[in-house]
Amino acid sequence: MLDHASEHPNEAECTAASGHFNAQAVGQHPTVIDLHKSLWNLNGAIRSAKPHASYEQKRDVKNQFKAMVYAISMQMKDDLLAMMDDRLSAWNDPDAPDFGRQFLAAMQRVGCKIVLDESIPESSVAAYRSFSYAPHNFGFPNQIATRVDHVDDPDPYISSMAHEYIHAFQKHASPALRCSPWNPNTRVIVHPEEWIMLEALSERDAYTKQAYINSIMARSNPDIRARSKRNIVSVVDFENIRASSASLEDAMVASALASLQKPTDPNFPRGRTFVNNYHDVALNHYDNAMGKRKEHKETGHVFVRLELKDFWQVGNYGVGPNSFGQYTMEPLIEKRHPLFSDAREKLALICKENNIPPLSQCPTLSDYEESIAVTAANEASRKTASQSYTPRAF
Repeated sequence: MLDHASEHPNEAECTAASGHFNAQAVGQHPTVIDLHKSLWNLNGAIRSAKPHASYEQKRDVKNQFKAMVYAISMQMKDDLLAMMDDRLSAWNDPDAPDFGRQFLAAMQRVGCKIVLDESIPESSVAAYRSFSYAPHNFGFPNQIATRVDHVDDPDPYISSMAHEYIHAFQKHASPALRCSPWNPNTRVIVHPEEWIMLEALSERDAYTKQAYINSIMARSNPDIRARSKRNIVSVVDFENIRASSASLEDAMVASALASLQKPTDPNFPRGRTFVNNYHDVALNHYDNAMGKRKEHKETGHVFVRLELKDFWQVGNYGVGPNSFGQYTMEPLIEKRHPLFSDAREKLALICKENNIPPLSQCPTLSDYEESIAVTAANEASRKTASQSYTPRAF
């Protein structure tokens, strides 16, 4: 049975609570004190309104509360971004003393808009949105979206924001990633067999750099080490690899190459790995994007294959060592992991439905760009010659 009397604090209880609050409020800014007082008064008003307000009226009040939660969360988001700047400014790894400054400079360079979005699944926490066919985000929204409740804990927020910013760095640095099936501003699209590689490499690099950042953060907050166990690359994973590597550059490469090899279920160490998961994710992304292109009745698509330098460029954005090789391109990043049978079928269906030729018959991205450059140069030369010609007068 509910104790209804307990839902309505008496005057003495309210006075006691108010006195306790005032004692705790010493040194706080007057606006903060006013805010807490208003919340206390509002709490009492809600209790008093229980028998008088209708369901619809209570629902309206609840929606207003949601708007207030969103507003304060936006302020907390800005506070956390400032905190992230402070931590990166104080970066203290002697093997990469410029990492923090490089990261901050890259954040300024890519200019992402940070938004709160409750539609993001709880398991995802945050997401980088690059290219889009959505009417409200058509083109290149260049956003990092996080859940509203994600602002409640600084360390996970900063860690996940770093991961998503790295995806933004990649997208700005890599021409291949800009030939995305989701980019409505290009008809040059990376072949799906290569897109599988690109998405996996993007995640390998992001998880590696995130683990590196977490390992530095864990020096002052050991809780991060335990929390990161759920990550594809944990702090312990990265620290072990770094301890056995000759340099930080070598550790980055080794971590990136190993990062997606973990089984998705620890109880089945020889079963499905995160590489297999990202195969499926990439194919679903590709299929959905080509569906949008069909809706827009697009034609003239050119599908391109990639070279080692295209894959390497994904990590070449100037923030710490390139996890695909700082001084040379690591050839193992081109290794193609076998697809499961359902992924092979999905790939074949995507190619069939979209008239995508076999990979071997596609031009490389470099060859295509060079052919376009030659065509553009010839066209410019023709126009110049035409403009400079003066007909003879008879």
